[in-house]
This record gives sequence, structure tokens and C-alpha cells, in this order.
Amino acid sequence: MIRHELQRAIQQSLTSEFPDISLSDFSVAASDDPRHGDYATNAAFALAKLAGRPPTEIAETLAASLRQNENLVASAEVAEPGFVNIQLAPDILAEEFRQILEKGEY
Repeated sequence: MIRHELQRAIQQSLTSEFPDISLSDFSVAASDDPRHGDYATNAAFALAKLAGRPPTEIAETLAASLRQNENLVASAEVAEPGFVNIQLAPDILAEEFRQILEKGEY
């Protein structure tokens, strides 16, 4: 599922950008408003507490790292006070739809 792929990508970004801090307790949720992307994460808030840095600073670093994953993420933008809004890449959506139709899970 896409949400699990996003969680893995976020975890990898956090581990890469903040190797001295271990974080596994964060959420990835579908956006309530499509203008804010497909998903949002609160990972910057959880990491900010551990790193002693502002959530927006952590969110900027996380968003920049996620943008490098072009196969999964079309855009990643920071929303105050430190959420990261994520727009999925069109190809990952098309693949997910293809799998749903193939399995008949609709």
C-alpha cells in the first residue's frame, strides 16, 4: 500500500538526515483537503522533541529529502507549524490503481 511505502520513505529520510536519533512513532495520514496534498506526516514534531530543534526546521529537511524520491513523491511541502504535506507521483498512483483493478478490490 502507498501509505506503507510513504512511511518507509519517511523513516529512511529521517535515518539518513538524523542518524543519531531513532524515531518510529509518527503518523502518515490521508489529507482531508486535496489542496494540501495526498498525505501528511507529523514526523517533524516527534523528531523535533528528540533533536531539540524547531519542527519547521526538521520539516524542511524532511521535505527536501522526500522530494529526492521522485518515483513516490511529486512534491513535499512544509505547512506550519511543522507538518509535511505530500503529493504522490502520478506513476505510483497509476500503479496502485492498476493493482486494485487487477485484484478486483474495488
